[in-house]
Amino acid sequence: MELPGITDTGLPDQSRICYSRREKGITMYLTIKETAEYLELPEEYIEQKIRQNRIRAVHDGQQYLVNKNQFQRHFEEMEQYRIMIQEYLNEPIPEDPDVKDED
Repeated sequence: MELPGITDTGLPDQSRICYSRREKGITMYLTIKETAEYLELPEEYIEQKIRQNRIRAVHDGQQYLVNKNQFQRHFEEMEQYRIMIQEYLNEPIPEDPDVKDED
């Protein structure tokens, strides 16, 4: 009897590998392509960061799997930075005390 997604070695078929996808912020693993889409970055950049150990990943023998939760702090910091920049841009420009109307 052959099970779908299982090769004759009893290991999962790599084209149908199941990732741990749990809802509500628990664990979720992404492929490099999915990670690139999630972060809106090129796949080559993600691969480079994995090789530099800047992004933690698990290699399953054929592909890298990246834990999605490791980017949560990055997104939080980016949101804080976006808010800070928006506050700065919304701040009114003060009048220059050296400008005199001499008309």
